[in-house]
Amino acid sequence: MIKVVLITRHKLLESQKRAIEEANFNIVKVVDTVPTGEKFRTFVERLKELGVEGILTVALPPHLLSALAKVFRIFVFKMKALGCFPEEEARKLVEESPDRRVAIPPTHRDPDKWRVLQFEGIYEIKIKIEEIPLVTLP
Repeated sequence: MIKVVLITRHKLLESQKRAIEEANFNIVKVVDTVPTGEKFRTFVERLKELGVEGILTVALPPHLLSALAKVFRIFVFKMKALGCFPEEEARKLVEESPDRRVAIPPTHRDPDKWRVLQFEGIYEIKIKIEEIPLVTLP
């Protein structure tokens, strides 16, 4: 089993739960946010003490992903965007495949459009970090 930390603020879909089992993941901790600054180092050290090997998430900012990838394997729930729809149409799409689809409520910028996402699987991502100096001081 691969010990992972699940980073999410959302309830998992049934298909995501099954995929976690199929991937042979042991979720040792669930968190909704990743601390930054000095607290980030403490967070990483605690995870290492727990024997965590990987991070499982839907999405994190690139700077957090790259920092975590220096220490852990990174796994993501691949979500395919099916589009934006009025609420009733979005709900119908989710009802067609409730274990794989979710409707995200609209934002204030587009209050009539619900975004529908479909779970496609769990992917491991590899992040290559290359430092390219733009300005260096003597």
